[in-house]
Amino acid sequence: MAPFAFNLAFSRATDDFFALFGLTPAYRDETLCTIYTLEARTRFLEDCHAGDDIHVDCRLIDLDAKRTHLVLTMYRDGTAQEVSRQEALIMHMRRDPGSLPVGAPFPPAMFAGLSATLIDHRDRGA
Repeated sequence: MAPFAFNLAFSRATDDFFALFGLTPAYRDETLCTIYTLEARTRFLEDCHAGDDIHVDCRLIDLDAKRTHLVLTMYRDGTAQEVSRQEALIMHMRRDPGSLPVGAPFPPAMFAGLSATLIDHRDRGA
């Protein structure tokens, strides 16, 4: 699997994670808000091949009004074998037409859900 494919899998896992808190395509269309990856570091530990089944676990390790700090770990299905890991800083952004994107606070309900998840992940050492 080429490096872009690992990063694509991490990107999709990040989208799936944020969808749990309401950041869906509909939310993006209605609010003109989305998320941008400010920084990502990917560590490749094992190769993957066509047909390998994988899954990605996402752990929230920090949060503020506009940003999240995530650790995403890719595993081969059916094993505890870690294949790759990515650490990412993600920012909630507003994209008004005719303007440059700017950082924007998470809506209150989304922030509350993320905050509860952060506490849960810290408590479980997830």
